[in-house]
Amino acid sequence: SISSFLYMIRENGVSKAPDTVLPAVFATLWTGLVTIAYTIYAQSVGQKSVDAVAANLIYTVQPVYTAIIAWFLLGERLGPEGYVGSTIIACAVFLASSSPSPEPRQ
Repeated sequence: SISSFLYMIRENGVSKAPDTVLPAVFATLWTGLVTIAYTIYAQSVGQKSVDAVAANLIYTVQPVYTAIIAWFLLGERLGPEGYVGSTIIACAVFLASSSPSPEPRQ
């Protein structure tokens, strides 16, 4: 984000920067605080309350969650490959969660 901000100033000049500074600062803060810092914090807290298998299944479905949120918030649409990939992920998670866990070795 910072490199994009600096590139924008270089291409548009400093005189046009005030019109675009606020969106660039907001995007930089959003990227740093929400998409990086908060997610690392939430992951650390969440992993304390669920077992490793459940955490792995949750993280496996993350691309599907991302596609749903992008559709809802941004109007993004999946292509055929996206639907196939989402279906494969959903089937794999279903199979992994429905099969019995192996007994731990002693």
